[in-house]
Amino acid sequence: MSVLERDVVALGAGAARCDVVPQAGGAIAGYWWEEGARRIDWLRPARAADVARADAAAMACLPIVPWAGSIRGGSFRFADTEVDEGPDARDGHGWRRSWRVVARGAAELKLEYCHEGGAWPWPYRARETIALVDGVLRLTLVVINESDRLMPVGLGFCTALPSASQAALVATAQGPWRDSADGAACGRQASLSGADLARAAKDAGGGVFTGWDGRATVAWHNAGCELHLAADWPLLSFLDVRRSNGLALAAMSQCGDACNLARAGVAGTGLRVLAPGASRSATIRLAPRRYPH
Repeated sequence: MSVLERDVVALGAGAARCDVVPQAGGAIAGYWWEEGARRIDWLRPARAADVARADAAAMACLPIVPWAGSIRGGSFRFADTEVDEGPDARDGHGWRRSWRVVARGAAELKLEYCHEGGAWPWPYRARETIALVDGVLRLTLVVINESDRLMPVGLGFCTALPSASQAALVATAQGPWRDSADGAACGRQASLSGADLARAAKDAGGGVFTGWDGRATVAWHNAGCELHLAADWPLLSFLDVRRSNGLALAAMSQCGDACNLARAGVAGTGLRVLAPGASRSATIRLAPRRYPH
């Protein structure tokens, strides 16, 4: 393990490598295998210029906390509290903040972000563990409610995939949520499953799918390899397929605009509430596989 410019932490275990930029929202800048002189990228690597700027939006993987997806109009009411996060409120603010390194080793890094209040009035603590185990990348996110009242919470991870035009996605879910113009979920469509999900996402340019079973495979048949994503289930039962800038998959515990939808009586939003001092954790595993020659 070494620390590079701009506080990039480089993890390694065997052939597996992972670069992390704590300043850029605790984001991962790259995850790859080194096989001799060959590098196999399993996530889309961030450009050096983006790493230098600590541009979290350009990274390979981001933590999602304390809400997932978009908030319609950037505001909602929870119990007796009005919250206004602004019109660009998406996937929480953990990825927009600098995280602190609390422990690191050759193949594992632990980060922490402390939110003290503000537009999101509930103080909370988020912890992220990034580890390489037998070539597999394992990510765990924990959020702790440090306020003295109930706090709504959503969490997850967003991953960006390389060679998106040649990537084949296979996953299973009950059905997609229809997105409104501002990107917030506003209702469910008919059920889809298996490869139909990938086709629906491609036709629509992306979408949020509910009832996801926590498993997805992205295959690059031309390169003879694939990446298996396994997420905590049933907590992470929403899959957001994003195609605005390549292919990205977000494993989430709730749909977008969950607080507003739940308040309006919509069922199945995935909205969860943390009591004071309580915590919630979520883990995903990214397991690569090379096809036999």
